Amino acid sequence: DDLFTRSIEWIKKLINKFEKYKKYKIIFTPNKNTKKNYTDNNNGGTKSMNENYNKEGVIIDKLIAEKIKAHKQIIFTGAPGTGKTFSVREYVKMATQNDESRYKFVQFHSSYDYTDFVEGIRPVPKGENGENIFVRMDGTFKAFCRRIADANLKIIKETHNDIKSIDDLYNKMKESDKDTEETDNQRNAIKDTINRLPMYYFVIDEINRADLSKVFGELMFGLEEDYRGVQNRFPTQYHNLPTYEMKEDIAYKITDDCFKNGFFVPENLTIIGTMNDIDRSVETFDFALRRRFAWVEIKANEVMLYSVASINNKSKDEVEDIVKKIQEMNEIISGEGKKLGLNESYHIGPAYFKNLFDSNGNDNRETIFNEKIKPLLKEYTRGKDSEKVEALISGCKNALFDKSKTTDTSGGNNG
Repeated sequence: DDLFTRSIEWIKKLINKFEKYKKYKIIFTPNKNTKKNYTDNNNGGTKSMNENYNKEGVIIDKLIAEKIKAHKQIIFTGAPGTGKTFSVREYVKMATQNDESRYKFVQFHSSYDYTDFVEGIRPVPKGENGENIFVRMDGTFKAFCRRIADANLKIIKETHNDIKSIDDLYNKMKESDKDTEETDNQRNAIKDTINRLPMYYFVIDEINRADLSKVFGELMFGLEEDYRGVQNRFPTQYHNLPTYEMKEDIAYKITDDCFKNGFFVPENLTIIGTMNDIDRSVETFDFALRRRFAWVEIKANEVMLYSVASINNKSKDEVEDIVKKIQEMNEIISGEGKKLGLNESYHIGPAYFKNLFDSNGNDNRETIFNEKIKPLLKEYTRGKDSEKVEALISGCKNALFDKSKTTDTSGGNNG
C-alpha cells in the first residue's frame, strides 16, 4: 500500500533525524483480527466490493484510499452513516502527513454560491481610517488553487532556470504549430517535474446540497482533467478586476497574481466529494458535471462488519453475529420497504451503531433501535400507509434481535 509505505519512510526519516531515536527499530506484526488481504498481488489489482461481500466485508478505509489514488476527481455516495466523510478526512490527513497547507475541507449548503467557491465582489476595509471598498476576492476553491499554483511555481523555478514567472511557464507549456523538438523536450521535462509535485486535496462534504451549476460556473470547463494546468487557463466572471487578499484585517491588492491572465486548476489537485443518495437535493447534480467525476457507491452492508468492529474497538469476531442481524434488517428495508419507496440507499449505516455496547459491555441494540433507527424509519416513510410502516418497523426489529427478549420503550405507535 503506497500510503503505508510513505508513512513508514516518514517514520524512518524521523528516527534518523534525532540521535535519541536511533536506538529504536521498527518491527511489523500482522493484525490478528485481519485474516484477509483484499489486494490481489498476483493479479496486480484490487478485488471488487461485491466479490468480498458476504465473506468478510469491505474495509472502507482501504477502498477509499484505493479509489482516491486512482482518480483526481471522485465522489463517494451511498447511505447515510457509512463513514464516507470520516474515512476521506482520515485518508487526506495521512496522505499529507497532516500538513494543513495541502488540504481544505468545505461543506456545501443551499446558500453556497459562485462567490463563495470561485470569486466575487466583497466589501472589505482598506486603510486605517475605517474606509470600506468593494473588491474582487477569491472564494475558497480559487484561494486554495492559488496556494497550490504559487507553491508549484516555486519548485519548478528551482528546477528549470529559464522559468521566472507564471507567464514563462505558460509560454513553455502552451503547444504551438511552431514547436520544435527542443521545445517539445523542454515541455516534457517540465511535465516530468509537475508529475512529481506533492498532491493537494480539496474535500467537499454534502456536495449535492448546493446549486452546483451556479457554484462551479465556468469551472465546468476547468475541472476536466485534460484541461488542467496553466496552459489551459481561462477567464472568470470578474477577470477584468484586480484581486485583493486580507492581511491583518486590511485588504491589499495581490501584486504577483498567478491568475492575472486567467484561472486554471493545478494538475496536482485531487477533488473529493461526499454525498448521500437519499438527499432530496441530489437532482441538482446535472449530467455535464456528473461525467467529470468518478462515482463510487459505499454500501452500508458491505462495509458493516469492519466498520462496526472498528468504531466499537472490538474484533470482527466479537461483533460478527450482531452485524449479520444488522445486515438482515437492512435487507428488509430494501426488500419489504420497496412497497414504501425504499431501497439500499435507505440502509442503516454502521455509524448508527457507534455505541453498540454500553459502559458495562452490555448489548445496546435495543436503545439504538428505539432512539435512532425507529424514528429514522418513520421519517423515511412519512406520509405513507401507517399499517405498512408499522409492519416494516416490526420486521426490522425482529431481524435486529429476538423481539421476545426486548421491550419497546419508544412509545409504541405514537412516535
